Amino acid sequence: MPVSAQELRECIKKLQDGKDITKKEAVSIRARYTVTAYNMTDYGLYSSYEDGDSYSSFLDDNKLPKLYEAYMDWFRMVYKRLPEFGNYVQTIPVKRSIFVSFNCDFAKIIQDCMNKITELDKANEIEFLSIPKGWDDCKTLYPKWVGDVRFTKVYEKIKRMVPLFEGMSYFDFLTKSFRSNWLHQYYYSPSDLNPNEKVCLSLYVPTVISVAGKMDIPVLNVEVDTTNPHISQGSRYQIVMVNPEDREKLKSVLSVSPEEFFQKVTQTGLYKAAYEAAMGREISLYDRLGDSLIRYYFTKKKYEIIENDEWMETER
Repeated sequence: MPVSAQELRECIKKLQDGKDITKKEAVSIRARYTVTAYNMTDYGLYSSYEDGDSYSSFLDDNKLPKLYEAYMDWFRMVYKRLPEFGNYVQTIPVKRSIFVSFNCDFAKIIQDCMNKITELDKANEIEFLSIPKGWDDCKTLYPKWVGDVRFTKVYEKIKRMVPLFEGMSYFDFLTKSFRSNWLHQYYYSPSDLNPNEKVCLSLYVPTVISVAGKMDIPVLNVEVDTTNPHISQGSRYQIVMVNPEDREKLKSVLSVSPEEFFQKVTQTGLYKAAYEAAMGREISLYDRLGDSLIRYYFTKKKYEIIENDEWMETER
């Protein structure tokens, strides 16, 4: 049964006292969120006949002032307890389409809570772009509530993961192009390549992911329905994640910038050759470009060593 205003006040008192709520109480709190996949505008909180108001929308705080205020106070208290994890955290929906349809003040306090939560905990989709040998249970995950991922078998293996492209903006379509890399509509024709940020990243990001796959490194694509202007535009952003020790293994290829890589593969004809091979289904475009990226790094490193040796000889 959905929680009443009085019951919710009792749950708030538990949090104030440093305690947690039960899983059953968490379910009753979120029971007022309606999730209708066929009608996004129906997302909201409903009164469930309370106070004689048959399924009144909670969007209007004038209809159920006691319940509205109790929910506001509930999420204010949740905010204070974060980032500590407990059953109370699982009252927060991960779908932005649910909480943005609420009263603005209500949506804001939920958004404030989301800003204190890790990307893995607040993700609404978690997909493996690279699965290493011996890893089982690596199906795409679709969490509904904050922290759902913690109750999956794979969580212990991915909980330490960090962004692969830290501090770098990239675009939503990039991981789609990696997953569907045999589809030529995701490829730029050699004649259409322009050295802008989007094109440079569209070659670089999937290529690095391909290199990680060849090294048997697990790679996640984490999608989050909140606002982060540093990563992507709009209400949704994606983060490619790896374990810290694996990011260190990829340090060499990451030392090559997207612009530098773009210039190398386009001016030398490497991209054109990779594109033609991919069109003939001989090899994935990004696998071919990945080989080029690795070769370019070692060639670059070799010249740096030679230049350093020459400089030291001059000094002598």
